[in-house]
Amino acid sequence: MRRLILGGFALMALFSLVPATPVSAHASLQSSLPAASSVLQSGPERIVLDFDESIEATTASVELFDQTDHRIPLGAAVRSASDDTVVSATVPQIGDGTYAVVWRVSSVDGHVVDGAFSFQVGNSSSVDGDALVQQAREGVQSPQIVRWLYGVGRMLGYLGFAVLIGGGLLVLVATGLSAPRITRLLRAGWTLAFIGSVMSCALYGVTIVAGDLRDAFSTSVWGDIGDTRTGQMFALRLGLVLGVGVLVATVKLAANSWWKACALIATVAIVLTFALAGHASTLHPVPLWVAIGAIHTFGVFIWLGGLITISAAGRSWVAADEHKRAIDRFSVMSSVAIPLIVGTGVIETLKLAGGIGDVTATTWGRLLLVKIAVVVMAVSIGGVSRWLLQHHGAASIRRTVMVEAVMGVVILGLAAGLVALPPRPAEQSKVFSASLTQAGLIADVTVTPGRIGANEVHLVFTPAGGGLQPVVSVQGRMTLPSKNIPESPITLEADGANHYTGKITLPFAGDWTMQLVVEVTPGNTLLLSATVPVP
Repeated sequence: MRRLILGGFALMALFSLVPATPVSAHASLQSSLPAASSVLQSGPERIVLDFDESIEATTASVELFDQTDHRIPLGAAVRSASDDTVVSATVPQIGDGTYAVVWRVSSVDGHVVDGAFSFQVGNSSSVDGDALVQQAREGVQSPQIVRWLYGVGRMLGYLGFAVLIGGGLLVLVATGLSAPRITRLLRAGWTLAFIGSVMSCALYGVTIVAGDLRDAFSTSVWGDIGDTRTGQMFALRLGLVLGVGVLVATVKLAANSWWKACALIATVAIVLTFALAGHASTLHPVPLWVAIGAIHTFGVFIWLGGLITISAAGRSWVAADEHKRAIDRFSVMSSVAIPLIVGTGVIETLKLAGGIGDVTATTWGRLLLVKIAVVVMAVSIGGVSRWLLQHHGAASIRRTVMVEAVMGVVILGLAAGLVALPPRPAEQSKVFSASLTQAGLIADVTVTPGRIGANEVHLVFTPAGGGLQPVVSVQGRMTLPSKNIPESPITLEADGANHYTGKITLPFAGDWTMQLVVEVTPGNTLLLSATVPVP
């Protein structure tokens, strides 16, 4: 049995060498054209979205709504041939007004992320861009029941595979393979794994298209997710479940070497589908983190599946002398599995969260702390079980094992919720917008997205008295006094009469000072200044 477990770990290390793109966990929008809250002289020809990691090409969606919340037909969202982080869609000719862009993409780790922003064409619109964005987003999201059922599907899959893998491993080291309760338990585990796999695969597609439950049965939706890595892992897992069904039906042949070999290969492949469709697959170096994620999942399945099997076997099975060897071996296996679970879990947490300091900054981190607390209690009860086993025999541990199993199921539920959440807080941005006045000149200034990194600056001038005479020239610069950052010029280009657009990279957070030198008329120059906070 030791050779079997070591063989499983070796296969995981080998299969984890499958190539994957090294990226960070969960895609987020870095920049866009047009920029959020920007004011344009005329409508854009394309909407371009640039993310901070690779996204799936076939599932991207970009939609445009006018200020009456009517959808404007766009060209199909396509990924750039030269940059797999950029998506764009062509825009028909549009008039003056406020518009909302709503986007939805699937990152390579299978998580569906969406967002929205507004922009304005012309200077005459008085529509609240934030209110329009909120209204537009409400119409392009899946119902809450879809997201809830998606979580239920993940939970059922975890529980079913734990019973199949952990319970099956215990069966291999036990006598009395034909015990009715254990046979029924393995069949129940297979049923849960099958149902969970089908739900996860179908509802993943629904979340991608922001559809309703009817879309779970759409062949076109299934076709869309078949082109994504996560969809492929779900499909592979579903196929493996069907194959494992044959092994469960022939469990009486488990003593045969071919049965054990098939069970080992299926187990390793199933565990790897979890690692390759989750957070681990987005970290660099990919093979290392996939292996760590697979070992963590395998350890959980061994530990929890064994606990559930012993709890369900019944008092007489646990107390039987012929099963003492199996229970002793499970105690040894759990003694190895639990440190692996804790160790790999800590390593993944530190990597995904970027350190301990940011753990409580996200729902993922707070849920993780709850999971850790339950794990500590479960491990403590496991220690009591091992002490009872050594001093009072197998019959004395049934109740503590049942409590530990219940806690294990709670841990699985928390894990099912964690995989759908981003490990790090979304990069905060705060669009800066202000009206600056000097000697009758009004300058409407926007800096977007208002965060560390590349930013766009939009300037709209209204000369004294509301005249239409264009200003002669504009020069802009920004500095960060708190870090002694020298003046950085803003590269400005005229987009129209009294409308300028520029770009600047802000490398640090802090209160940046913006200065605009405006030559209103030949020889008449004004200096406008503003403080731009960058979180």
